[in-house]
Amino acid sequence: MSSQALVEQELSIERVRAAVLWPREHGAWGLLSAPLLLGTIVARRAAGSDWMSWSAFVVAAVALFLLRTPLEARIGHGVVRVANERERRATDARVAWFGTVALVATGLVLSLLPIVPVLLAGIVAAAAYGASWSTGISKRSAQLLAALAMAAGAPLACIALAGTGIRRTTLLCALAGAAFITADQVSFVHLKVATLQNGTRVARWRTGWLFLLFQSFTVVALALAVQRGLLTPVALLGFAPMLVRGFWHFLRNGNRVSFRRLGFTELAYTAIAVGGLGMGIAV
Repeated sequence: MSSQALVEQELSIERVRAAVLWPREHGAWGLLSAPLLLGTIVARRAAGSDWMSWSAFVVAAVALFLLRTPLEARIGHGVVRVANERERRATDARVAWFGTVALVATGLVLSLLPIVPVLLAGIVAAAAYGASWSTGISKRSAQLLAALAMAAGAPLACIALAGTGIRRTTLLCALAGAAFITADQVSFVHLKVATLQNGTRVARWRTGWLFLLFQSFTVVALALAVQRGLLTPVALLGFAPMLVRGFWHFLRNGNRVSFRRLGFTELAYTAIAVGGLGMGIAV
């Protein structure tokens, strides 16, 4: 082998992969942004305008989100792990940088916002996210727990922008709505994968029945919320595309799909649901 080939091989071995530095899945960005956007829409409808507190919270949430990938890669917990010394240095630098930003921003949040709701939501998020690191649970369960942790961002964004004057029922609707949206997204993607791997019939009854039950429960919960005045019919319109695509996929035969395209389409469904729910929550 020539010296030039050896140099090229060494450089390829020592490169830093983006997968150890940045979140890989499109859906992960949706799980982060959907609750924050939902909480912001609801708070703005309630005349919230404390943009300083809101900015501190969003910076803290984004920094913690970006900290996860390099931290998991560095300690060997993630699917993609550091493979060479250069990646170790790069992930160490990212962990130090994002960790510092998260620490400073969290300190600002605790000084600017009421400490009790922040700690309650933080404990729920930390417990759910911590449980997702357990080696005894499936990947699907881990992702659902991580989605639940991120859903706590919806009521916190409301409080950060609108203060504690916002109604508790409004905050609960924001939390429940964010949890429904993110859990539906995770469950649908896993059903899609199971359909392609095992065939439609097997996926329907081994994996899909839980998804079907969850979607049916979501329909009932939305109807009850509208009946009791917690939501307006606008929220139903926002959820309709996401629910219809779930039921339709459960009934039809599976087909090949680009997972890159699937990520973008799921982001679109999530955005529609967030917009409809944000405008449909009674404030």
